[in-house]
Amino acid sequence: MRIAESGLELARIRRRPILSAIAGVNVTPTHRNSRGDWSLFAGISMPIWDAQVSRSRVTEASATLGGASARLGQTRKDVEADVQQAILNLESARERVNASAASVEAASVALQAANARFEVGLAISIEITDAQLNYFVARNTQITALYDYYVARAELDRAIGRVTGGTRG
Repeated sequence: MRIAESGLELARIRRRPILSAIAGVNVTPTHRNSRGDWSLFAGISMPIWDAQVSRSRVTEASATLGGASARLGQTRKDVEADVQQAILNLESARERVNASAASVEAASVALQAANARFEVGLAISIEITDAQLNYFVARNTQITALYDYYVARAELDRAIGRVTGGTRG
């Protein structure tokens, strides 16, 4: 934006009259009659017959500024959308972590119950194997949910511009 604003200002300045001055001094200490003289020239120049080049430059710079402004607005909207999406992803991941914790707890209770039934002879070994499988699946789901939660948290940090660490080499 600043570059485009500066370009527009420069194009506007180039359309204005330009004042110029030249001063000169000639010193000849060895000459008796004329030891020195000086001259001063001043002028004003203004682009009158430049085939509308200066006006076109202003129009072009103004269009460039408009484009930069539109890109800035779009970038702001994109960042806002990224942050909102990251917040939603984090909330979703948090809910999955909570749900998976409840699932692990239920699978653990079911495994303990199957073991207790097996010890008193009311269950067969396949029931224990099923309960163990359900418990391991629930734990795996919980680990995946925790991983997704940490990824969502890192994505939110990135979206809001917070640096939370980095790679060490």
